[in-house]
Amino acid sequence: MVALWYLLLLAPFVVGAVLWMNYRRKNAARERESMLRWQKVVAAKPVADEAAGVAKVDEAQPSRAAVVGLRPRLLEPADALFYRLLVSGLPDHDVFAGVSADRVLLAGEAVSALEREARQRAWSRLIIDFLVCDKSLRPRVVVLLDSGTAQMVLQESLRGAGLRCVTVARGNLPRRQEIRALILGDEPASAPLSK
Repeated sequence: MVALWYLLLLAPFVVGAVLWMNYRRKNAARERESMLRWQKVVAAKPVADEAAGVAKVDEAQPSRAAVVGLRPRLLEPADALFYRLLVSGLPDHDVFAGVSADRVLLAGEAVSALEREARQRAWSRLIIDFLVCDKSLRPRVVVLLDSGTAQMVLQESLRGAGLRCVTVARGNLPRRQEIRALILGDEPASAPLSK
């Protein structure tokens, strides 16, 4: 009879351990599947049909089709995956892709009108890969994929305005669990990002 009571007392601990191990196993499987999907997206070459989709002509309106075409997709597969990582990793923020820098930056009051207009024109040619805003749509962090000369100019301007800039290598995206800490700076950054 006493042994039965001991078994009843131990049962919740055994069930808890089994549930925890099952959770860990499923989470590891999910991570493996995610990594395999990511490798397929990065390794995939553009499909000929998607590229040909831009050239297809709408027979009902041949004159408009010659002037205006539709891109097959808004973001490339790797960029779309990173966008989804940002959105899922930062649910309390809004994430925008492909924002023109002139939508974020303003020339200072000490700048002449001619200089202000020149800066706005220059900024309109620079594209921010991903803009992370708080829920009141105030810009908080700029995420740039890879770096180049134009990106360096953009980074200087954004940092001068007081925005945090994070550069991410397209081929080495962070894991979903690392997104919040790396983008918002809650914890020290690890290898995939450079600030």
